[in-house]
Amino acid sequence: MKDIEKYSIGQKVQLSIVDLDKNYEGTIAEIAPIADAMTKKMSVKVDFSSQEDIPFGAYTKITIPLSTYIGVKIPAEYVYYQYGKAFAYVSSLSSSGAMTVEQEKTQQKNEQFEKRALKVSYCSDEECIVDGLDLGTSITKKLK
Repeated sequence: MKDIEKYSIGQKVQLSIVDLDKNYEGTIAEIAPIADAMTKKMSVKVDFSSQEDIPFGAYTKITIPLSTYIGVKIPAEYVYYQYGKAFAYVSSLSSSGAMTVEQEKTQQKNEQFEKRALKVSYCSDEECIVDGLDLGTSITKKLK
């Protein structure tokens, strides 16, 4: 159920009729506002009205493609919002090359963090996909 926000009315879906080896395209027409209490599943109605040659009662498989998000995945608790803008606290120090364990501990101890604006592509309760950070960028939770 937590993935239902990935679907929207008007979104394209693919219908495959296994016996005929044919594919059709339709659109999501309705999404149930609540899940079935027993199955915990939500009903999604798909409109294939423009496809008149779909045989009644045929076994089908429907595929709903999900959006692809580009960015860096970080824990949601590291993304903050202020005045409607997303940001994270990012290290102002950058390491250049390999460091000894002692050098790394010293850097972490002296590390300073600054606010950096982010563009959030997707966010759940656990994780966010953001643009504005490079892989390996050091981030921290809210500063005191």
